[in-house]
Amino acid sequence: MSGVARRKDDSGAPATWWARLAGGILVLVLVSLALVRAELGTRLDGFTIDEPWHIVAGASYARTGDYRINPEHPPLVKRWVGAWMPEALLPLPPLQVVQDKPQERELVEATVFASPDVDAVQERARRAAMALNALLLMALALVCWRALGFPVAAVLLVLVLVEPTLLAHLPLVMTTCRWR
Repeated sequence: MSGVARRKDDSGAPATWWARLAGGILVLVLVSLALVRAELGTRLDGFTIDEPWHIVAGASYARTGDYRINPEHPPLVKRWVGAWMPEALLPLPPLQVVQDKPQERELVEATVFASPDVDAVQERARRAAMALNALLLMALALVCWRALGFPVAAVLLVLVLVEPTLLAHLPLVMTTCRWR
C-alpha cells in the first residue's frame, strides 16, 4: 500500500485526503456564499422589533452574569452577541429592578438608541449573529457529512443557499422561531 492513507466511505469507494480536502473547501465555499447572500439581502434593513432587547440583554449577560433582562428567551444568541459588544460601543446603565415589560422596553430603547453610534451597534450585532450562524452551518454540514455522506451535506448547504427565509434570518439577533 502506498503512503497515502485511504479509508472506505459509505459507498465502498476509497476516500483520499484530497477528496476530504476538496469536500471541506466546498463546504467553506457554500457557507461563505450563504453568508454573502444573507448580507446582501439584509444590509439595508433596520432593527427588528426584538433585536434591541436581545442585544441589551446579551450585553448584560456577558458583562454581569445577570439574566434578569428578557429572561423568557433562550440565552445562547443573546450571550454570544453581547460578548461582541464593548462597553464603549454599548454602555449599559447600572443594574436596576425591572417590574414589567413597559419598563424593560424603556430601558432597552434608552440603552440602544442613546448609544454613541446605533448603526455601529447594529452592524456589530449582525456580524456576531453571522459568525455564530456560520459556525452552526459548518457544524451541521460536517455532522451531516459524517453521518450521511458528503453528497447529502452538499445538498443541504445548497438548499440553505436557495431558501430566502432562512438566509434573511442569518444576520438577525433572534432567539426563537414560531411556526403558525
